[in-house]
Amino acid sequence: MSGHHAQAALEIAMIHFLYNLIGVILIYGSTFLRDLPIKCAETLAAVASERKVLAFAYIVTVFFLMPAILVGISQIF
Repeated sequence: MSGHHAQAALEIAMIHFLYNLIGVILIYGSTFLRDLPIKCAETLAAVASERKVLAFAYIVTVFFLMPAILVGISQIF
């Protein structure tokens, strides 16, 4: 890896780390937000266990459709 690519990779890694760190500080620093991810996960698990089609639709939407749309939008601009 050349120097320019290594520097770009380190910059991206640092931004990713800081983004995650700020998210953890904001979520776990607030008592209201601290419980929100767990409640959302439990609700999603309950819905997914009852309706497999909705679980499949969620996975397709979040991991395939939305990224494809965002990549398509980024190609326009």
